[in-house]
Amino acid sequence: YWPVELLSWQELQDAADTAQGSGKEGLMSAMVIALRACPSLRKQWQPDHLTFWLQQLNNKTTNNNINSVETRRSIIAMLGILCSQEPHPVEVNQQVCSALLSTLTETSSAASSSNSDDAAAGITIPCEILNALMDMYGNDDADNSCYHGSVFESCQVLGHFQRSIPPLKSKLKQQERKLQQQDHNTEERMELEQLKEIVLNASRFVQYKKGQLV
Repeated sequence: YWPVELLSWQELQDAADTAQGSGKEGLMSAMVIALRACPSLRKQWQPDHLTFWLQQLNNKTTNNNINSVETRRSIIAMLGILCSQEPHPVEVNQQVCSALLSTLTETSSAASSSNSDDAAAGITIPCEILNALMDMYGNDDADNSCYHGSVFESCQVLGHFQRSIPPLKSKLKQQERKLQQQDHNTEERMELEQLKEIVLNASRFVQYKKGQLV
């Protein structure tokens, strides 16, 4: 175990930028956990950190290293944590929300690709984005300084949810049928169940938000 909470955020970011393969994926996952658990790390984020990760969100290569699906998934999770657990300006919320929605649109059609990585991204990445957006806009209490309802409305987040959920449900059913024909896929089945739960929660989120508009 690497005691990531003893390092500065800049040190972690520099390490992630130079790491490769499974080492990078593992470090990024640890960074997500550390960011969620350590407020001191969240408060170290600077504008250039945000700019860096927003740029990497849709980049498949960084310094000639591959940004895998799991790496991009970690980036999305980090952005969601920052915007749901730390007070931030509306401009930052707008930047993050727009980037997430753009990535959602770009990856939603990828599941039909013959490339296995693109197909995985077409399910996993949209689900992770929906999860991050639910964190960002689910807690709309009046005293929540992290919530920016004006961005939720101006970016038409609810419409993106409504367009994304039906095809995701269909893709997940296809993946479930595929796994039923395979043996020794316990890990993939667990992953599938997690993604199905996210989509179910997203459907509930839509109903909750629509209820507020009545």
